Amino acid sequence: MPGPSPAAALLHRFPPRAATADWPATGTPRAQLMTRLTADPLLGGSAIRLANHRRGLIRVLDWLERQPGDSWQDRWLASAADTHGNLAWRRLPMHGHVGIPDGAADSEHIGLNIARAMSVLVCVDVLRPSLSWLLTPATPAGLVTDLTRGRDPEGFARLAEVCRADGSSAQVMRVALRRIAVILAAKGGGVGDITVGDCVQLLHMLEEHHAAPGARSPYFYQVLNTAGVFSADAPTVRGLRTQGQLSCEQLIDRYCIACRPVRDLLVDYLRERQPGVDYATLHKLSYGLGRLFWRDLEIHHPGIDSLRLPADVATGWKERITTKITRVADRDGRITQVLAPRINALDHLLAVRSFYLDITLWATEGPSRWGPWVAPCARSASRKPRCSARNDRTANRGWISGPGNGCRSCPSSSPP
Repeated sequence: MPGPSPAAALLHRFPPRAATADWPATGTPRAQLMTRLTADPLLGGSAIRLANHRRGLIRVLDWLERQPGDSWQDRWLASAADTHGNLAWRRLPMHGHVGIPDGAADSEHIGLNIARAMSVLVCVDVLRPSLSWLLTPATPAGLVTDLTRGRDPEGFARLAEVCRADGSSAQVMRVALRRIAVILAAKGGGVGDITVGDCVQLLHMLEEHHAAPGARSPYFYQVLNTAGVFSADAPTVRGLRTQGQLSCEQLIDRYCIACRPVRDLLVDYLRERQPGVDYATLHKLSYGLGRLFWRDLEIHHPGIDSLRLPADVATGWKERITTKITRVADRDGRITQVLAPRINALDHLLAVRSFYLDITLWATEGPSRWGPWVAPCARSASRKPRCSARNDRTANRGWISGPGNGCRSCPSSSPP
């Protein structure tokens, strides 16, 4: 269903841990940092593997030192790499670097060394990338392993034990642990430091990234709760996923409509329609009228305060309703926004037409309440029966037009 997710509605009740600009580990001197990062258990293995890891660390740290800032986190943010996502950012340290033999000429090999170095820097809490970076295009596969070895082995062992006791498959457990690793990478601390607000924020972020239903599963929250990370009064998984039925005022107020009279009109309209429709229909209607119609008009025409729309304003809205903005990731993981057709555009168009026609009809019975909102083209037509006003050629010259009869009072087979 369109509109804000239940997770977004819970953010004010369970605020996440605030992001901090400075903490001890991010100010570690380079020499001390290299000693720690090239020792067990972080970078153990063969000599060739250790050499590749060292090359990646040198490249990333050299690149960060060229950025302004007093700490490694300050330089990371100054580089703007956090906005690129965890795949596309690798290009930044790869360019303009001199004097270091890579041992391989192909950029893919260099990129893998850089990614490995970044994972280790996150593991030791030197850098804290944003949740968006950690999810775009997908959570790095080695993040759980690095955090388990370098930060909180006992915590992840306890979580894995809970998953096995639940009988979860390997894939379900892998996704849950990755979600928990994302929170630790972005917020710092160990498993025991995670809060309910951190989980709610992550669920909200997954909704914004349009993740697949399986990737948005709150099972990771259930694992944390079962492991005793949260207090006894923490909400259940069901409480995170269900929002309950909102009132008409709450349905409209989700969209922050600036014009108070129009906001009150939309609330009154939903109240009139509420007895005859189910909640799902009412929810969809509030989204169509509140967000796709009026809020869209306010965004493109600031200060608008009347339903009597000029022809160019109405035409512009009808053109915008047919498309929507979709986020698409290219092969390099960069996210771009593109216009895509809106499949149910006609449904929203007819809902707005019915909104105008209902007000016109109700104005004959309650002129003081609905009369001031009747559009000029519909005011003259209100003297006729509703269907005649809808299908008259002159009435179609009003603020909007569309195919079909569309009158809820007529049979579906009635001619236009």
